[in-house]
Amino acid sequence: MGSDLFDLTGRIAAVCGGAGGIGGRVAAGLARQGASVAVVDLDEEGAGRVAHDIQALGGRATAVSADIATSIAATRCVDAVVKELGALDVLVNAVGFNIFKPVLELTDDEIQRLVSLNLTSALLISRAAVPAMRRRGGGKIINFASVTALFGSPGQSVYAAAKAGLVNLTKSMALEWAPYHIQVNAVSPVMTETAINAAWLAANPDRKAGIASAIPAGRLGRPDDLVGPVVFLASRASDFVLGQTLYVDGGTGAVHPLLK
Repeated sequence: MGSDLFDLTGRIAAVCGGAGGIGGRVAAGLARQGASVAVVDLDEEGAGRVAHDIQALGGRATAVSADIATSIAATRCVDAVVKELGALDVLVNAVGFNIFKPVLELTDDEIQRLVSLNLTSALLISRAAVPAMRRRGGGKIINFASVTALFGSPGQSVYAAAKAGLVNLTKSMALEWAPYHIQVNAVSPVMTETAINAAWLAANPDRKAGIASAIPAGRLGRPDDLVGPVVFLASRASDFVLGQTLYVDGGTGAVHPLLK
């Protein structure tokens, strides 16, 4: 009986950044629990592959090519999801982008892109999704933050600042939209092995091992580590959870800084 808490049959989910390493696994995980999934990404071909893989396993999925960096684009994206799948119950903001550079080396365009992709896009698509969710009597919004939101992060300062802003935004949106029965929460991974950081990790042979040694669990994150937490936050099991950030970080955020 307990497994019924996590059943998403009949629910419509949109995963922004769904063509990425984490987003793709999350989209597939939601589909395995019975959700129909819109795989949303600027990478049309990648979104199509993820949707096709879900369909091949018997799930219902569609690919939506969208750039959600403006209000108009975000609204059009939600409209496309509703047109394709009929409604919207769950929104996962898994868009992420990082540039590993000191602040003094970042260009204005790079700073703008970091803030836009890691913070502004989540705000715009979440706001656009609210009317559709209200028509359904409620919904779930799940933002992807980062454990870097907890710490100063030299070499990725703007990324960390944007994710810290997303944690606070999650709390504020949760409070504003609680009367509409929309639960807004976040998951916050430690560094996870995906294409977003593959080149940076590979550039220094000792980097991966060094980071893993600082994580109590003894390894970097994997995309599959995020599936269960997202399913929980997307399901009725989390109906009384609002404005929280679930740190899926192998214990990193629990370590007292003087003990590191």
